[in-house]
Amino acid sequence: MAGLKYKLSSKRAKHSSKHTHHSLAYDVVCVGRPAKDTLLSGKIFNPVCSHGVCYEHIPLGSKIPVDNLNSFYGGNAFNSSVTFARQNLNVALLTQLGEDSSSKEILDIMNQENISDELIYVDHSVKIPQSTIVVSTDGERSILAYPGADVEASRLLSILEQVETRWIYISSINSLELLEGIIRFAEINQIKLAFNPGGLELENIEFVKPLLKNIEVLILNRQEASLFFGSLDSAGLAKAGAEHSNVCIVTDGPNGSFAHDGKVDYIEPISEEVEVVDRTGAGDAFASGLVAGLAWGLNLKDSLRLASSNSTSVVQHIGAQEGILRRT
Repeated sequence: MAGLKYKLSSKRAKHSSKHTHHSLAYDVVCVGRPAKDTLLSGKIFNPVCSHGVCYEHIPLGSKIPVDNLNSFYGGNAFNSSVTFARQNLNVALLTQLGEDSSSKEILDIMNQENISDELIYVDHSVKIPQSTIVVSTDGERSILAYPGADVEASRLLSILEQVETRWIYISSINSLELLEGIIRFAEINQIKLAFNPGGLELENIEFVKPLLKNIEVLILNRQEASLFFGSLDSAGLAKAGAEHSNVCIVTDGPNGSFAHDGKVDYIEPISEEVEVVDRTGAGDAFASGLVAGLAWGLNLKDSLRLASSNSTSVVQHIGAQEGILRRT
């Protein structure tokens, strides 16, 4: 199925709730905030354990060399938009950015990847989420996380009202108001919703669960699915999820992925055994790979296979975007 045609504009909504957008048509609109991660590793982060609890001891007031530093941009929706773009789908990212260097670098990446910036709200006061990830010598991670600016739900929803799209992809949007508004917009306009819940959504299960009836594809890992549907095996969780949404997929690490469409069980093993370099973004790669397949008109089984391949490729690289597959 060919992607929708649209003209990529350089205009962005800036510090205003009034927009000059004409109706814009996309295959997929991703909603969520980009983030910046800085990953540090080295011998200084050798864990010191006491009574079963391990710590990283860093002397105060010292200049401490580290062995490796990697900085990269991510965020669930941003990572996923890269998948959709590399799968030759017309994709836009609905989000908010500031006017700092990080925001400008994100726009540069979007331009390089052919992700539309037409749905971005820009405000000088906005700061994106950032994390410093300390990797100990045994592979454990400690994350120092800055949450960034609050989500401007009403402004983002006013931008969305100008949009035509076949799919909306939601993941970790950090605003229940925005989540509810997107779901209402999609229902009114008969747009398919893919939902990969994140932090705030998983902290508010009772609020989110009734909304699942409007979801076309719900994607969870086993631990997340258990929060929604209780202590079941992965196949049972997928079936339970399909009673609340149209299709539910539950990923279970090395055991593969399990799906149910209300009628049929599907099981997709991991695509191949590979050396894992970095698991960052593996879940995003799987979820977006699956939705990309469905957006192209693949059946659920083939979409699961694409999802697994995309995730397997990503974990062989540092960062969440370098290993994302390109459609050939």
